[in-house]
Amino acid sequence: GSNPVFGSKGKVENYKLLKIEINVSTEQVRPIVESLKESLGWEEPLVNVFKLYNIEFDL
Repeated sequence: GSNPVFGSKGKVENYKLLKIEINVSTEQVRPIVESLKESLGWEEPLVNVFKLYNIEFDL
């Protein structure tokens, strides 16, 4: 069964979303994702992580 954080079972809820973009070092990714999941309070918050490459830096 479901246990919604917001709203009620069987009812579609619509909420405004917040998009956050941050640049961090590799070592910071896991702790930040874990903190986001804990602070958001949702069962499965949407968190996307993209690794960026830049030829101007030695990565």
